[in-house]
Parts: sequence; structure tokens; C-alpha cells
Amino acid sequence: MEWCWSFLGWSIIILSPALLLLLYKQKSGSKQLPPGPPGWPVFGHMFDLGTMPHKTLAGLKQHYGPVIWLKLGSINTMVVLTANAATELFKNHDLSFAERTISCVMKSQGYNKGSLVLAPYGAYWRTLRRACTVEMLVNKRINETVSIRRKCVDDMLSWIVKETEAGVGAGAEARSIQVTLFVFLTSFNIIGNLTLSRDLVNPESREGSEFFSAMMGLMEWSGRPNIADSFPWLRWLDPQGLRRKMDRDMGKTLKIASEFVKERIKERREGGEVRKDFLDVLLEFEGSGKDEQAKLSDHEINIFILDPSADISHSFFMRREQLDKRRTKGRTGSTKRPPGPPGWPVVGNMFDLGTMPHQALYKFRAKYGPVLWLQLGSVNTMVIQSAEAAAQLFKNHDLPFSDRKVPDALTALDYNQGSLAVGNYGAYWRVIRRLCSMELLVNRRINETSALRRKCIDNMIQWIEEDTAASRAQGRSGEVQLSRFLLLMAFNLVGNLMLSRDLLDLQSNEGHEFFDAMNKVMEWAGTPNVADFLPFLKWIDPLRIKRNSVRDMGRAMKIVFGFMKERVQEKQSGREKVKKDFLDVLLEYEGNGKEGPDKISERNANIIILEMFFAGSETTSSTIEWAMVELLRNPNSMRKVKEEIDKIVGPSRKVEETDVDELLYLQAVVKETLRLHPAIPLLLPRNAMQDTNYMGYLIPKDTQVLVNVWAIGRDPESWDDPLSFKPERFLGKNIEYKGQHFELIPFGSGRRICVGFALAHRVVHLGLATLLQTFDWDLDNSITPDTLDMKERMGITLRKLEPLKAIPRKRTA
Repeated sequence: MEWCWSFLGWSIIILSPALLLLLYKQKSGSKQLPPGPPGWPVFGHMFDLGTMPHKTLAGLKQHYGPVIWLKLGSINTMVVLTANAATELFKNHDLSFAERTISCVMKSQGYNKGSLVLAPYGAYWRTLRRACTVEMLVNKRINETVSIRRKCVDDMLSWIVKETEAGVGAGAEARSIQVTLFVFLTSFNIIGNLTLSRDLVNPESREGSEFFSAMMGLMEWSGRPNIADSFPWLRWLDPQGLRRKMDRDMGKTLKIASEFVKERIKERREGGEVRKDFLDVLLEFEGSGKDEQAKLSDHEINIFILDPSADISHSFFMRREQLDKRRTKGRTGSTKRPPGPPGWPVVGNMFDLGTMPHQALYKFRAKYGPVLWLQLGSVNTMVIQSAEAAAQLFKNHDLPFSDRKVPDALTALDYNQGSLAVGNYGAYWRVIRRLCSMELLVNRRINETSALRRKCIDNMIQWIEEDTAASRAQGRSGEVQLSRFLLLMAFNLVGNLMLSRDLLDLQSNEGHEFFDAMNKVMEWAGTPNVADFLPFLKWIDPLRIKRNSVRDMGRAMKIVFGFMKERVQEKQSGREKVKKDFLDVLLEYEGNGKEGPDKISERNANIIILEMFFAGSETTSSTIEWAMVELLRNPNSMRKVKEEIDKIVGPSRKVEETDVDELLYLQAVVKETLRLHPAIPLLLPRNAMQDTNYMGYLIPKDTQVLVNVWAIGRDPESWDDPLSFKPERFLGKNIEYKGQHFELIPFGSGRRICVGFALAHRVVHLGLATLLQTFDWDLDNSITPDTLDMKERMGITLRKLEPLKAIPRKRTA
């Protein structure tokens, strides 16, 4: 579970060549360097700068002085922090430091070689510098272009007036505006007129709008921290995809700029007006041929046209998502993201989650509100943490968020493609959903299988009695680890419903092997995997989770294939059973030929069977265990629920499922347990299928959506005294966990609600009631209700860190 440290450990392993080189250089170097803070191995000071590096560096001055030395990955970095140090740099050492350190993305399409801002110091750079200072930016030309600036500023004022008056009705106040936006657009148009004699932000200019949009892409990619700049040997991998995105948008801008240049050349050849804007200056430029180029190439002119626009964009530091698309095509929706904590470069907020992400996210709510935005590596993530926000999601936006974000471990052997829980929303998913809800998990079939549940729970009681007797025979207290028996019971219960067999039986070697393989698969599926957040690492599989999952998934599938083959042979020989289990339903399924497959393949049937074990064993057993823990911590609640069972059922017969409707306090205990201890605290991650406006935020396609039902269950806006175990809060209130009361949604809601919650309802209530009717339960003498450990362990489900151990004593009539 220590996933952050696993990621850090793997990072150090793959960066070990850089570490060795660093140590070598440190040993071989003897020259004095400026002072600076100690750094991390390999990463140096990358994580010390935070999201506001200028402020962080200013804070270091008091301790280290006016000149600081940093190691940003493998990049030596000197920081100047005072006027005296800056004077020394620019007056006495300007030529020595006249080169640029070029970010990886700015080398796209050879941009850095043609840029005045980034070009290496030399003959070409001096050519461009002279063209600017002698032709473009001298006072004479600046004075000549005053009318252009006046026009652009007047346009800005006109835009502002239209914006403030837009949609204002009688008696309504003028709307507020984002001033920076209009100043930015005006500056962009000024540069467009000075350079190309055209408005680049203009509803009538398709090329101008495309050029503007592409330039925003350049600014976005060039402004993002890039790990390949700190570790140049990672550039070939382009781990964040920034170079690829930059190549795409740089290609667009250069293509459009090239069209502007060709158009101007054609005009000049045909005797058109010579505007003497900067493009004309570049086309007419003739260097001395000695220390300068004689002419500028078309490619160099294209790049140089981009330079002034880039400078303006950086000056105002406008991101693409900050630019309201109304600039050319009228109003569209908001582009605002939900609030969230700042993240690290590359890894984002991965290290903020710790080993208990549901708890860490819950703590963020006080500062950032009920809807939270995180960057987990390269994965956009939205977290829902209130009943109101959950209601908005499931009632108004269920379909756009109906896809799944699938962990890499569950892509093993294409498991996700046949899965109901993590499969993509579509025709096949709807077929499987309908099959489960209408054949296996419909009330009629659940009622028909009540005897199976009774049998499996009776077997569990027998195992507990035998284990207790064996313990006492050896002079011990008779204490049992309850979770073990609960898991075995739940596993056998699913085995009977799916395959009509006890899988955990002394005579079944396959059953024990299957149980072991399934436990391993659940372990890998519940282990946080850095490859899920940094997809470029998937091919490496740094934590070996995918490989382990493939191995154990293969073992489990092989055993299920054996069960299926055996069933097919039974049918062919005429030995099939009168009562059908779910395997029969899968094998006999015939589609309607309109939506989904005509038949379910053996492979997909195999996957569905495995999924029922995933969903039905861990979740059920963990819920009953947490209920027992809470009752042992709250003796008054334990007394009330046992008195209710004794009153309604009595000592002369076993509690049955039909009794549950009358056991109102038992139902309240289960609801309170699910409120405080939902089996899957963040539900299964959803995925945005399209850009969606949600609660005033624009949520982009492929955003992962987590619903923190653990936090919702502790929300003081929904619950009084939310941290206390009080089943009484549900008595006399119509609050259910069927997905309609959003303060209590442990099984989810909407299209992706757990299809098995009706079956889980039966098993949890009957299992818990039977344990309480059959035994009196005590803690070991060394543990009191107040000292009972409540720490959690996060895996595929939320379990107790230290499994519950308690002493059962058979109740007498």
C-alpha cells in the first residue's frame, strides 16, 4: 500500500545512470560553487520549488545569500537575487552568459534556431537583433504606427461595452468582465497589425482565429514543467507527451504563417501596396554578408513572425482554458475547473493522497469545497464529496460519466472488455447488465436461492464452532478471526449461485486453488499502480502488477474454463439439473440480433463469473466484519439488536430472510455500518465520455471521476454527529441505499449502480443476524471497546487493518 514510496523507489531505479554520473561529477569537481540547499538524490531541488518558484527562491536568500546554486535534475542552475549580483552579471559577465537554455518543447520544428528570443548567440542572432532595433522598433516607426494602436484600443473598448451589456434586461445590472482577457486580445491584435497588417482576432478572419488558437496551444505546452528538461536523456521518451503536442500546434502556426508570407510575396509581385510592416522589412532585409546573413529564409521568417505573438502571450501568462471562446463565435460554456490543491511537476497530486486516499481527500473538503480537482500524474481527476454534488452527478449527468477508468491490472487478459463492473458503456455492457438484473439478481431468483444462503451461513457457524472448540481444547481462549470465516462463507455462497458447488470444500482441490488465485487477483487490483497515473510507464510495468495479474487471472480463468467444460458435457449427456444457476443462464443466452452479441463467448462468460466472485465476496464479508466491530465498540447497540432478534424470532428457530423486514434495528445497524464503512469508499472510478458542464465547471473528456462516499457519510451537512455510530438515526426515516438518497450511496447510483445490492442486502442481514442469534461475542481481556483498533486498510475494498478477533460463546435457549 505504500504506493508513493514504490513510485519514488522505481523513479530512483530508472534514474540510476543519472545518479552515478552525478556522484562521479561531484567527486571529480573541485571548483567552488555558490551556496544552496541540500537536494534529493537524482531529482536535486526539483521538488523544493513548489508552484511559485520565484517566491520560494526569494525565501532562500536570507539563509544562502544573493547567489544560490541549485541542481534541477541534471541541470546546474544559478539564481541571482539582488541588484548588486545582477549588476555584476550584466556589466562584467554579459557575454559569458549570453546563451539560452532551451526547453525541449521549444526545439519543435527547429523553432529555437530561428527565434530571436531563443536562438544561440551568434551571427544569425545578431542579424535578427539588428533588424528589430534598426527597422522595427526604432522611435520613428513606433511614432508612425500610433494610429494602429489607437484603433486596436478602440476595438477593445467596443468589445468591453458589448460584453457588459450582453444579456442585460430591464432593471438588471451590467455584468462583470475579465479585464485581462480584453487586454490580452488587444495586444495580440496590435502585434498582428504591426507584423502582418491584419487583425488576428477577428470574427471575419478564419485564418486569424485558427492562428490565435494554435498560438494558445504553443503557449500552453511551452509553459508546462517538463521532466525531460531536467533529465535530457528522457527526451526520446517524451514522457508527458509535450513535445508531440508542441509539434502538432507548431506545425499549424507555421503553416498559417507561411500562407501569410506567400500571400504577401504574391501581392508584391503583382504591384500591390507596400505596407512596410514588419513582414515587408523581413522580406526586404539584406545583411552585410560579413557578420550577418545576406537574406532570411522563408522558414526563418515564419518563425520570427511567431516571436512577437509569443512574447505577448507570455507577458500576460494567459492559458488556453482562460480564454473565453466568445472572442469569435459568441458565448459558449464556462471553461472553469473545480478548485484543488497545487501539484508537483509531472506527478501532480499523487503524493498528496497517501495510503488512505479517501481520508486525505476528505480533509481537502474544508478548504476546497465539495467538488475537488486533482492531477494524478497525467490523469485529470474530479472528486465528489457531498450529497448535493453527488445528486447533480447521478441525476443530471449520469450518461456523460457512465464510462469507466480502468486500472492497468484489470486489463490483464482483456478482462475489462468482458466485464460488467469496469467494461466500457455500450451495447455489450447493456446486454450483460440486463442479463444480471433480469435473470440472476431479480427478486424471483433471489427468493428461489434462499436455501443456498441458509446452507452457506450454517456452514460458517459450524466452522466457527469447530475452530473455537479446537482452540479451547489447546488451553486458549477460543478467540477466532471472524473475517476469515466471513470471506469463506461469501465465496462459497457465490460459488453455489454461479456454479452450484461449494468451492471451498475438503474434497475440492480446484476450489482451493481457485480461491487462492482470486485472492491474488484482488490483491493486484487493489494495489495502487503508478502506471495508472503515468501511462507511458505501462510498457515497463514498474511494480510488476500487470504481470502478476496476468499470471493469477490466467490461473483463475483456467479453472473456470474447466467448470464450464464440465457443464457443457453434462448438458450434452442429458445430465443437466432441473434448477438453473447463472452459468446455465450465460451458456443458454441468445441475443435479439439488434444490440449486443447473439451469444456470450466462453471467454466473456468466464470473465462475468470471475466478476461475481470479486463483487460478492470481499464486499459482503468486510461489511459484516465492520458491523460486528461497531457493535462490540457500542455495547448498548449490541444489546438492542440482540433483544430485537430474540423478540421477533425467538430462541426456538433460526432467523430467516423473511424476518428481516421486521428487524428494524438490525436494518438500522447495517445502514449505519455502510454509512461509516462503505466497502468501496471511492466507488469504482467513472470516466467522462465527453466534455461536460457540471455545476458551473467544464469537465474535459477522459476525466476520471471519484465519488467519495466515505466522506459523504461523514458530512455534517447531511448527518448529525456524523462520526458517532448511532443506528437510531435511521429509525422512523425512509433513507435507503438503493441510489436515490444521495447521502447514503455505498453501492453507487445511476446506470453504474451495483447490480448485486439486493443480494448483498439479504446476505449481510442474514449473516449478521445469525452470528448475533447463535453466539454472544466478547473481546479479549486485554482489549476494551474504547481501545479496539479502528485503523483501516485500503485494497480492493476497505477492510480493518487488524482483522477483528473476538470470542464467541454459544447462546442457550
